[in-house]
Amino acid sequence: MLIEVCGIDGAGKSTLIGRVMRLAHEAGVPCYERQLRGVGKRLLTALAVEQGHGAWWAVFERGPVEFATALEMYQLYYSSIAPILFPGQIVFTDTFVRSWVATAIANGSVDPDQLMQVYGCLPAPDMSVELVCPAQIAYERILARPKGDHILRSGGMARLQALADAYRNLASNELVDYDVMRVDSRQGADELETEVFGAMLRWAAEHDQLLHRRLEDRA
Repeated sequence: MLIEVCGIDGAGKSTLIGRVMRLAHEAGVPCYERQLRGVGKRLLTALAVEQGHGAWWAVFERGPVEFATALEMYQLYYSSIAPILFPGQIVFTDTFVRSWVATAIANGSVDPDQLMQVYGCLPAPDMSVELVCPAQIAYERILARPKGDHILRSGGMARLQALADAYRNLASNELVDYDVMRVDSRQGADELETEVFGAMLRWAAEHDQLLHRRLEDRA
């Protein structure tokens, strides 16, 4: 079972994944987290910083970079996630098609339809969860973190709002055409965990009986 968890920075993706993974491990379910992050944008960011800029898009054109990233992510999926997708186990990722397309839209100056010609070749996740969170609340959460976040140096509140707008854009069109479960991340962590775990059980009951038996024991 592949589960995509997406949403703006500060929405609580890592917390939710960690809590649900704990439940899965307690049920004896092999459970993994994979982050698909390429090296292309990191290299371009390093080159931009050397020239006195804070982000790669200050030096390089967004469109070609996003398209090259799409090709890189396609390859990463088949080398990092596809080999470990088996019945009876779970793979979580917070970097998949919805987050990639939302990020590209937030960056601007890109053609998302062209990106989807590549991303659309990837299989849909078995379950997609979007944590919906107002940008202001997410920003306050990030500021409260001891380590901060990369978003603080790459646009701050304005960047978060652009990402939130991009996710709303995706919710109102069919650009990414697989189903997504949109949940309010302002509710408590226990409530979020229960809601998502329940959705996992329902999916497993229909599609993966081995996984369902294991998860049902924990529920």
